[in-house]
Amino acid sequence: GSAPRPRSSSRAAPARDPGRPRRTRRPSAAGFAWAARGPARVLPGYSTAAAAHFRSRADVKRIFGSAPQLLAEIRDAPRSPVTVPCLIIWGRYDRLTLVSGAPVVQGLAPHAELVVLEDCGHCAQTTRPDLVAEHLVRFAAALTGVKAG
Repeated sequence: GSAPRPRSSSRAAPARDPGRPRRTRRPSAAGFAWAARGPARVLPGYSTAAAAHFRSRADVKRIFGSAPQLLAEIRDAPRSPVTVPCLIIWGRYDRLTLVSGAPVVQGLAPHAELVVLEDCGHCAQTTRPDLVAEHLVRFAAALTGVKAG
């Protein structure tokens, strides 16, 4: 199953920015940890750095408020299939862009290789940089003919 959402921000490292109200620091840091499938899975300091973009309620509204419009624009945009080599890396436990959406993305890049990382959430590059790097090196090696490793 998926990891439960933290009940309090004490599980995630709150941002240490005295210029930002505590009420906006804690939820955003905890939210990034939650999206990554639990605070213990996030690289130290990442949640705090990511949460720094949310200095006020207005920032949260501005950043996340544009999501429905952005999704509609992406959905309705005319597009041609991606014809260059493409590697799609997706976290099985991504809570922001569900893995069930992978076929839609892969449909835009019919020759893409899809890798689903079983123990990752939304930010696989921060929770499992080793696995992401391994797949990137392997993919690049296959393209260039250079032996990986």
